[in-house]
Amino acid sequence: MKRTWKNCPHKLPYRLSYASVIVSDDETFAVIIGGKKDNNASSQIIIFTEQDGFQLSNKFLLKTDRFHHIAIKLNLLEV
Repeated sequence: MKRTWKNCPHKLPYRLSYASVIVSDDETFAVIIGGKKDNNASSQIIIFTEQDGFQLSNKFLLKTDRFHHIAIKLNLLEV
């Protein structure tokens, strides 16, 4: 299967570089953490769903501003 870029109706809330992302197996959900916003490290967490697009989390922040790849502990709940 050839992987290609496609146009998307969703836009990030701001320019972002050097962030880390976790993507669901079916690629319909993603969590973007850290990165650089306006050339400064960020503590923001961005949630992506196909239905709602990119949304800034107003419930969660990283403990410290981060960019480049990081490892975080996840506590998963059964839904």
